[in-house]
Amino acid sequence: VGENVVWEANIDKDKVATKMVMGQGGNLVAYDGTGSIWISGRRSSDGWVAKRVPHSRLLMTETGAEIRSPNNEVTWRLNISDGVPSDPSCIKIDVSQMPNSYGQGTRFLPGQFACLGDNKFGLTKEGKIVYMVGDLIVWDPNNKKENMATKMYLGRGGNLVARDGHKTIWLSGWPTGVERVAKRATNSRFVMTETGAEIRSPEDELTWKLDLTPILPLLPFLDR
Repeated sequence: VGENVVWEANIDKDKVATKMVMGQGGNLVAYDGTGSIWISGRRSSDGWVAKRVPHSRLLMTETGAEIRSPNNEVTWRLNISDGVPSDPSCIKIDVSQMPNSYGQGTRFLPGQFACLGDNKFGLTKEGKIVYMVGDLIVWDPNNKKENMATKMYLGRGGNLVARDGHKTIWLSGWPTGVERVAKRATNSRFVMTETGAEIRSPEDELTWKLDLTPILPLLPFLDR
């Protein structure tokens, strides 16, 4: 939506398509150099499949996409309305996770944020790591100005990792004042809260917390 990726096929990330074809049998099929790597007829969390009908057509919709038969029956539907934010700078939540949550592999590029109401955590367009309330920056990890992030992601090991190219410039495991680190757990999720942000394990244990409770009451004075 805009420049933001709000859905991708659940396939091995090492596999990259060289072409995608609307097949004569009624499926969308993506191929790499060795064979098919994704077919619309394979169910996913978003893709709903009724049947396949030859000579069907692909349609874009306001909430995703559909494949329809020559008789206008829906044979496949991709519905991404759940979790798609109205603010184009906000990335899509992971609907397979808890509310306001983002799963392993979630990626932020400059200008992208995890959002909860007016609260935003992510990267400014310049690549600075920030937590914002409205347009006001209320926290940053004091990463040096010359080291702006080109990407940030939730790693498999349970840390948020910000990189400038291949250089790590910040890890959530490096506490800086208002952050609290308990431990790291694989396959954790990142959660936005009304007073900051958290990382929680698959067992819902708190492994990292950004607590802005002491700062938030000062916002009316900081915003003058």
